[in-house]
Amino acid sequence: MIPLFPNEQMDIYTLQNNGYDYYGEKNEYVYSQTVEVDMQPYSPSSSLREFGKMLEDTYIVIFDINIEISDTDQLVVNNIKYEIVGSVETWNHGVLPHKEMLIQRLRKGE
Repeated sequence: MIPLFPNEQMDIYTLQNNGYDYYGEKNEYVYSQTVEVDMQPYSPSSSLREFGKMLEDTYIVIFDINIEISDTDQLVVNNIKYEIVGSVETWNHGVLPHKEMLIQRLRKGE
């Protein structure tokens, strides 16, 4: 059961290590799954309060507690890549257990 109102589909790409080459680890993102999420803009006042600066293109994402996701995963919503800011929080108390995370538009490697 997803809390609140799912309004987006998010593709999750998991980071996998493919051995080593001359430069070090060979990491690659591999498609994992597509999930329904509730994605809302993160307010500038919340950003200033929690991080001490304004984070641009930042969203709070709420999704089902049973979805496995890591803070190294890369996310794609509407063909736009996002990265996770901080860590994924699990809220398993109350009426609607769920997970929450902050995501920010990925600017590098676009």
